[in-house]
Amino acid sequence: MFRHLRVSQPVVAGMVNEMSIEFFAYGNQYKALFKGKLVDIADLPESKLKAIERDMRRHPEAMAALDKLQLTDRMERITQYLWCRYGGFDMAPDMVNDSMGSPEYWPCPLRGNCPHEFKLCAPVSGPEGDLSAAELRVAKLLATHPNMADKQLADALGISRFTVMVHLSNIREKMGLQTRAAIVAMAIQRNLIQPQYHENI
Repeated sequence: MFRHLRVSQPVVAGMVNEMSIEFFAYGNQYKALFKGKLVDIADLPESKLKAIERDMRRHPEAMAALDKLQLTDRMERITQYLWCRYGGFDMAPDMVNDSMGSPEYWPCPLRGNCPHEFKLCAPVSGPEGDLSAAELRVAKLLATHPNMADKQLADALGISRFTVMVHLSNIREKMGLQTRAAIVAMAIQRNLIQPQYHENI
């Protein structure tokens, strides 16, 4: 009787459904999970590479950033584009059929120091706008230390308590959130921090 049970549970994209792909950075390598196998980007079917290039052309600011990096090789351009926009490893597919999903914010080591930030990589966007770099810093710190008071957040960031309050207000307004707990949940959901890093709420 058990062999006829149907089980449905979340799995990483690219593991079971051959129509989806998960792209991710690991160390200094960039890989794809496709048809249950770990593959190099260059080993993807040509149809998938062309679909990625179509998506690239829809983002001229990203293409301009690739030009400024002086990347001329086709595979280097594709890989850098994917690295910046789809570097995180998560449950959501980065490509389904030949359509790219929404770019994801992931903790790239160059965050805050990259001259191409938010041109190649994805901003954290809400219904009322994108979070600024300062707002992201506040959201990340709050998410990793949800019990910190505004004064403690301010001291840790080297800014005033009033500035922290303004940033928190802007985050709530831009992202359509009501509470500090909702900011923490958003930060985890959007990969601003990794879930295992935050304190118990």
